Amino acid sequence: MAQQPLRLRLRVASYHPFGASLPQGRPNVLQRDWYDFATGDLKGLCGDYGLPAAAPHHCLYCEATASHRARYWTDVKDTVEPRTLATIDRDYGVYLANSQNGPVHGVKAPRIAGTPIDRVMRPPLHTVTLGPTCDMYKYLRKEARSHDGLHLLNHELVERRDDLEELLVCKRDQLEQEDALVKQAESEERKAKNAFEDERMKLPESARGPDVTEDDAKHKGCSPSTWKRFQTARAVHRDAAKELEEARDDQTKIAGEVSETEKELAEVSKELGEVGTPFMDGIKAGLSEIGVDPLTYFGGDAFVGAMGYKFLEKRKEFFDKALANVPPATQKDIRDRYEPAMALLALINRDLRRAKSLSEAKIKEVGENIRLFSDLYRATFQSKQGSDQATPKAHCLEAHFVSDDPNFPEFVQRWRNSGIFGEDAIESTHAKINRLKRRAFGIRNRLDRKKFLVRAHDDSQHPSALEAIDESRKLSKRKKGDDSKGRKKKRRKKA
Repeated sequence: MAQQPLRLRLRVASYHPFGASLPQGRPNVLQRDWYDFATGDLKGLCGDYGLPAAAPHHCLYCEATASHRARYWTDVKDTVEPRTLATIDRDYGVYLANSQNGPVHGVKAPRIAGTPIDRVMRPPLHTVTLGPTCDMYKYLRKEARSHDGLHLLNHELVERRDDLEELLVCKRDQLEQEDALVKQAESEERKAKNAFEDERMKLPESARGPDVTEDDAKHKGCSPSTWKRFQTARAVHRDAAKELEEARDDQTKIAGEVSETEKELAEVSKELGEVGTPFMDGIKAGLSEIGVDPLTYFGGDAFVGAMGYKFLEKRKEFFDKALANVPPATQKDIRDRYEPAMALLALINRDLRRAKSLSEAKIKEVGENIRLFSDLYRATFQSKQGSDQATPKAHCLEAHFVSDDPNFPEFVQRWRNSGIFGEDAIESTHAKINRLKRRAFGIRNRLDRKKFLVRAHDDSQHPSALEAIDESRKLSKRKKGDDSKGRKKKRRKKA
């Protein structure tokens, strides 16, 4: 059975509908309804619900097919059945009855999770930060290859160069391992040699020659036990010396292979440089400029962790470097198509990954941004690249975060956020609790201190409190970006 990623379970309070009638104006923490939520990696969640390896092909939250994803969600949403625990069990029963026909809506295993699908998190890291971002990056690389003529003239050279670069990385890793093995063998050989010399010095002086046999040693007064220890130490030293020699031979062999690979790579790069790859080289320079280095075992086409966030936020710096040697007409075409979509996705990413509750106005704004991005993504990239469908992650962003129908709310509208359910939100919440702890230093009783922290954090996350904070910021005289140095400089100018 394949190893599954870590999955977390959270308990989150839902605001009571009759809270406004309570004396406090809202319900107490203990007066709220509590729900279980399932969160974790997208592939792990699919496996928990009987859809192993379904993340690249099927949606965990509905039964949308490739033909549905090829059309706008608003046109087909009424024809797509939402996925529930009952439908998963039904599909698994059909799969057992006709297993030769393959999975049924992606289901081919019994589910092991019991949390309802509407309380399964929509992972913003995979569906926003990495999913559509990586797709746009792949589209950009494809256009760069086409622009540089790599698909016609020097496609084989580029593939050879990429293969040599990956091979060189592997060979260098092997060389480092061989260096470590040589050092270890040298250490073992020194220890064995010292032990051998110690045992040799215990022999009678006349029996220390290299050609002395056991019978000669006995005639010269050496005891059998001393000779046996000497023989053992000598054999260990010979084995250690042999292993050291073999390790050095392997080291020399790998070093030669590294040198040959570097030489061949230099020749291919020189030949490729004569043809010229300004766009592809510009993309590499742009990624280096913003501090993004796609991992080699993904083929250089995928981001991990904060790479997608940097690619979106530092898009202008990236394109300034990537398009430096590209004709102006191509520069304008690329910027006009990519930068607006990346700017929208950056806004969506910031809002959906925030570890705080969102106000009604903010949720409405996020929904409008998602619909605008989805329309732009379909009209621009899918038509340009000849694709007739959205990926399952892009579909999840379009369909399962915010609904345009208030009668059928989606995840963010039900629970007012999605970022708090991600693994990266734990650190943000931890920082908030630490700031609140400073206000609780004067409370000696530990239980009272805990109650204060729970109440204070709960107050800070209440939607009405968040709206009041936003209004207070608008009325504040201190502008965003002002710091102590900037304020001192302004005071000096006034003086």
